[in-house]
Amino acid sequence: MGKAYRIGIGPKAALALLAALLSLGFLSCGGEAEAPVENNGGAGESPGDAETGVLPPLDFNGAKFAILTREAKKYDIGVDEQNGEVVNDAIYFRNLAVEELLNIEIEIHAVPGEWENLDNYVNTVQNSILSGTGAYDLITGYQVFMVSTVYNALYKDLSQIKYLDLSKPWWTQKINNEMTVNDKIYLATGDASVILWESIYAFMFNKNMLQIYDAPNLYQLVKSGQWTLAKLMEVTKDITQDVDGNGKYDKNDLYGFGTMIGNFTDNYYLAFDIPVTKWDSEGYPYLSENCPKMYQAVDLLRSYLHKNNSVFTVEDPWLTNVMEPMFFSDRLMIMPTVLGDIKNMREMDTDFGIIPYPKWDEDQKEYLTTSHGGFNVFGIPEDAKNPDMSGAALEALCAESSKTVVPAFYETVLKGKFARDEESAEMLDIIREGLSATFGYLYMVPIGQGAKNNWGPGLILRETLRPRGSDYAAYYDKYESVFESNLEKIIDAYKNLE
Repeated sequence: MGKAYRIGIGPKAALALLAALLSLGFLSCGGEAEAPVENNGGAGESPGDAETGVLPPLDFNGAKFAILTREAKKYDIGVDEQNGEVVNDAIYFRNLAVEELLNIEIEIHAVPGEWENLDNYVNTVQNSILSGTGAYDLITGYQVFMVSTVYNALYKDLSQIKYLDLSKPWWTQKINNEMTVNDKIYLATGDASVILWESIYAFMFNKNMLQIYDAPNLYQLVKSGQWTLAKLMEVTKDITQDVDGNGKYDKNDLYGFGTMIGNFTDNYYLAFDIPVTKWDSEGYPYLSENCPKMYQAVDLLRSYLHKNNSVFTVEDPWLTNVMEPMFFSDRLMIMPTVLGDIKNMREMDTDFGIIPYPKWDEDQKEYLTTSHGGFNVFGIPEDAKNPDMSGAALEALCAESSKTVVPAFYETVLKGKFARDEESAEMLDIIREGLSATFGYLYMVPIGQGAKNNWGPGLILRETLRPRGSDYAAYYDKYESVFESNLEKIIDAYKNLE
């Protein structure tokens, strides 16, 4: 079992908690809970619209509520103390509020669970649940590899759990709908995971460089629906300079656009509305990304990224150590990021702006994005001691987060501390409203098992956009039978859970 952390209430915290509960209306709830309903809504509702009184009066008599999570991201589930940082303290008081509301004692058990610890974490989850000891009441974990744990009948169907209502706005329905197969859902995400929001993909632009190069107003392009791949290419065209004069273009020079070939290029699946999978009439997913639009996207992106000197590319896992210094020093006009990394810009002298990824074309109705696959998903283990308590606690954590934690991140941290203008605040709302995913994107790792680097649908774009990457059609054709076989196994596993 992982290292346990107790969320305790001291006298001062208790007074603060009481004030917080009264202000949030959480102590005034009453009546009978509604039965869980099928999640069939959209995503992007403001957390400020969350209802109060989401649960009837409940008392679990001081029961311990054990949550398994990963060590490096433990803060997402709970923190040990206040430290004056607004999100940290919101999480701290969220957990105290839920403990008080339900009369439970939250214990957090953290074990290594990042990408490099994938096997260890999955084994911890499986061994615990299959042992039937009821060690954990709630399981969280890294979305991309947690989906593969569903197949072994490890979790309760969340649509049947008392006190859970996945149609509420604090659940991220555009993602959860894609994890629902034949009306059953075993893992879900929502506002209880601030990592989900920290990891949303977006673009940043350097305002000083936009002015120097007489570029158009990017905010207006977004609002008018004209912010597209073609417009990105047009805006950054010919913006380049061999700053150090060594006759070659490298990280010491100036560019209109820079990107890492990897996580940030994966997001073009969503941004361009190219679904990795779609749904058949029986409610099961089928592969759909191998289509003419994908071939067009690959051709345009490869040409843009590698056939002109206005774009700088790097294959490092993240941009921080390469791209951000270029952005800071006015040598990179536009770059992708995740929202949580905007805090790295706090010391930047030059003003910057935040905008969504471009659309494929102006006919596309909305700006779309997703979150890096490291966000937390939540599951109630089959051997949970009291599934009703697990459902109530998870619903309360998510609902309370929508009123306190997510607003602390968006309104106070991003919009208040780091966004340099009102337009960026407006852009953040547009970005959030476009948060989505597809089943194939969420299951990209298990579907890709056996392909090169285990990269399947949802990851092929990064392989084909590398400087010496594979031809898209050749790669897909080579591994199509592998992808189809893996997806069929996943679907069969879901059918066996019914």
